[in-house]
Amino acid sequence: MSRSLSAGLRYYFADYLVRCRGLRPNTLASYQDAMDLFVQFLKNRLRKQSSRKIRIESIRPQHVLDFLDHLEDTRNGR
Repeated sequence: MSRSLSAGLRYYFADYLVRCRGLRPNTLASYQDAMDLFVQFLKNRLRKQSSRKIRIESIRPQHVLDFLDHLEDTRNGR
């Protein structure tokens, strides 16, 4: 079964992190900010118009590594 990234993230934030893990609102907001940045990066990298078009199966480890490099570059003004 193929799930969209947005569906997986909705479950992760609304159900798992809140109900199962009991995370506090500030921690949840921090995680959400990081995921928003990652999704925006993926949309650009995968040339998708919407996060609903990104399939979890299409995300590769190299995407995560490239994202971390991107964060480091943009945060350090490179």
